[in-house]
Amino acid sequence: MSQLESTNQSYSVMLTGSLRQLCWLYCCLIMPWVGMTGATLKASEIQFDVFSGYGEILKRDCWLPLSFEIFHDQEGFSGVIEMWDASGQIQRLIPVDLPRGTRKRIQVPVYHEGNSYAWKINLRDAQGNLLAERTQFQHTELGPQGFVLGSVSESFAGQPSLPKQAAFEDQSFLPRVGRIMAQSLPQDALSMEGLSALYLHASQAELLETSQWESLHAWLFQGGCLIVAAEDPAQLRQVAELSAIIPFIVEGVGNLPWGTSLSQWLTSPSPKSSPLPTCYPALFDQDTASGGSANTGGSGNPNFRINLGTQSIYRDNRYLRLSHEPGNEEAFMPILTGKVTDGMVLAEQDGFPLIVHARRGLGQITFLTFNPEREPVKGWNLQPWFWAKLSGIPGAWFDMTQPRDRFAQTPDSLFGSLIESRQIQKLPIGWLMVMLAAYLIVIGPGDRWLLKKYRREMWTWITFPSYVLTFSLIIYYVGFRLRSGALEYRELQLIDWVATEEAAGVTRHRQYASIYSPRTTSYSLVGMNPNASLRPEASLMWQGSVGGKGAIITHKEGGSQAEVKIPVWTSRLFVGEGHAHDTPAPVRLVENVLSDGKLRVTLENSGALPLDEIRILYRGNYLDATDELSPSAMQQWIIDPDTAPEVSTLWAQYADQFKQAISSRSAALGETYRLEDVMQTVTGASLIQGINQHMPSHQRLRSKASMDLTPYLDQGHPILLARSSQRAILPTMNRFEPKTSRSDILLRVVLPLPGLTSNPDPEGDKTR
Repeated sequence: MSQLESTNQSYSVMLTGSLRQLCWLYCCLIMPWVGMTGATLKASEIQFDVFSGYGEILKRDCWLPLSFEIFHDQEGFSGVIEMWDASGQIQRLIPVDLPRGTRKRIQVPVYHEGNSYAWKINLRDAQGNLLAERTQFQHTELGPQGFVLGSVSESFAGQPSLPKQAAFEDQSFLPRVGRIMAQSLPQDALSMEGLSALYLHASQAELLETSQWESLHAWLFQGGCLIVAAEDPAQLRQVAELSAIIPFIVEGVGNLPWGTSLSQWLTSPSPKSSPLPTCYPALFDQDTASGGSANTGGSGNPNFRINLGTQSIYRDNRYLRLSHEPGNEEAFMPILTGKVTDGMVLAEQDGFPLIVHARRGLGQITFLTFNPEREPVKGWNLQPWFWAKLSGIPGAWFDMTQPRDRFAQTPDSLFGSLIESRQIQKLPIGWLMVMLAAYLIVIGPGDRWLLKKYRREMWTWITFPSYVLTFSLIIYYVGFRLRSGALEYRELQLIDWVATEEAAGVTRHRQYASIYSPRTTSYSLVGMNPNASLRPEASLMWQGSVGGKGAIITHKEGGSQAEVKIPVWTSRLFVGEGHAHDTPAPVRLVENVLSDGKLRVTLENSGALPLDEIRILYRGNYLDATDELSPSAMQQWIIDPDTAPEVSTLWAQYADQFKQAISSRSAALGETYRLEDVMQTVTGASLIQGINQHMPSHQRLRSKASMDLTPYLDQGHPILLARSSQRAILPTMNRFEPKTSRSDILLRVVLPLPGLTSNPDPEGDKTR
């Protein structure tokens, strides 16, 4: 071989090796980068926006809407939205199917326990590829007692505003206004429970869908506060759903000179000039108001304290101290003219109603015959205070440094104590100390004395592991005897029914489900109602979380389902909540009259379930029925304030039981104490304001508007509590076969105000 051929061959070998190295470098380094770039480009072409709460305003310990908007112009795909809460222990899955070139908006209700800044939300395709990720949310979070006024206004510039002159040390309790677009108004009433009040301009009403109207209707009749304004009769006539609920029939339009009618209404000391407060009086403590006293609250006005039934409402006439600046007296205010159908006129001018207020079930609606988004109201210097009083915020709210019962607990722990498995017992601390002392004595001086006696000190390498093994077996045996058992499922269905028609109404239901598991595994729960959502038990403020964590919740169109992980020999609580529309009346009110100071109530069981236990609350008294009320049966009760037991006698008794239940449920060791009586537990949870008078500050219960019925009792409404243990009204949530199970149903109905057949004794009425 010539030298030239040898040189060419060596060059060929070197070139081949170099090409191989380049190919290896391309495959190992360049191709993955190209693939990552392609995936990034694909994900970047997807618009994935997240909208939470009410205009990015969130309130803790309540349900709120979480909306997702997705758009892309690529091939259609099926995927899932993943969401982790701040604790990272609850995962929510929202399936999504997006055709090509479409924009989709998805909304789900989420129970928010706080710290939305730590949310993590991902969008993945069916293969699990990450398409978009959202973290580090910047929301405005309010405390559980915070006030949120939702605004579906005609324009952004015309939305309401609230006073910022509060004395709160914590700004998270400052009242806020949340701007809500008409298409973003929640489509289920559960998501609206974080709203204290809602303003709706009639021009936006025609943009609402049927599901949104059903949601708004249910929220209103279950205790919501709705404010409606219009400036054109056509805006009301085109929307039958709106014209059917406002207490006014529009006949024409007119103009009124800008005067002092609204200012006089705003500074009126009469309690009848204001809608019922949506911030409950239980939130206020007269001692925290600046310079407040029991009678004047620092304002010097004797009307500050108003007695309603069993409790005093401290209505601070903060509005009386407002100073009106005269505006353009030559300006005119366009109004709608017509006639009032029901309710009462809060403000009027020259005989024309300006503000009309009426009750709708447990809620209230206020109709403005003028447009507050235009001049001269828009530029009025008292406009923020106008919206505050119109929304039902008592003036005391603006003089407090912090709300009362700021660190109150949710009532979940009460229902958890009521229905959790009785198979679980706790080891008393005394026995634990005895076992620990015995263990220390055996492995210490006992072992030394025994080995020294037989002169076998080196055997400690055998005796010490034997002691550890023996005591481990003893501890396992004790734990087995205290906590082992069979798979058990218990459920309590708490159902609130409010009439919307003659024989139909809206149902607000809660299903408390407790699962005891003899092994560590997951169990399926399903909320069958399309408007039902699932959540874990809310965490206790001081004692920490006691149940429901470690779950995967999947939201679907037909409802929601959850995979709940239960550790071995433990019990966990999960809650299903929702609303149902057009539900038949479970009971029919035949008679409800107040005669000679005595309340006569006649009810017919119009449902299919026998009512085993019945309790009627009225003012400061209550009455327990002794007989079962069978289906189609009728019964009358008479509450005589001279002979009927007083409700206040229950408060101290229930408070003592609740304190023990909360302490025992959140403690791993100690006394095993559980609530046993369903009627007593639900009665106490329905009268939280009275119970809290006997509870320590760190164990007080939160007065939630959807749970606490004290305000309606103070207003004079009789309250019916009825229990049935025959079978469930709603399908139970469990999708597994337990060894043992139990379901209890308790119905709550706020009855209409009784009619008067004769003048009651004034002195007797004061005692009530």
